[in-house]
Amino acid sequence: MSEQATNGTVRFSLKRTEWPFELEDEAGQIKQYLLREMDGRQRDAYMNLFRSKMEVVGQGESARMFPKDFTGQYADFLALSVYDATNNQLVPLPVIQKWPATVQEALFRKSQELSGFGAEQTAESKNALRVSG
Repeated sequence: MSEQATNGTVRFSLKRTEWPFELEDEAGQIKQYLLREMDGRQRDAYMNLFRSKMEVVGQGESARMFPKDFTGQYADFLALSVYDATNNQLVPLPVIQKWPATVQEALFRKSQELSGFGAEQTAESKNALRVSG
């Protein structure tokens, strides 16, 4: 996130944005978590994984990339941004995959927002997925 400093210079903070949330398990136990903005390394890892699940359809100017596999689409993203608040460790992918789809969906949307994968990013990504012949 950036702010305008008083002298007209743009100032960025290196502190990643966090969003605390709780999950209640089937036994009624409450567990604390944090959604944390991805760093560049995590974003790149996700983008590489995302790209590996795409396929080129068509040729030349009409070539486009489309998903060939949706497995883990939300969970892969969340496994790079959901932290256990008690030990500050990333929550493992197999744990996230067991969470209800509605929970994954809501957390995925919020995590996208925190890490700059919003509507602007989506438009840029769509343009980047055009394949030159």
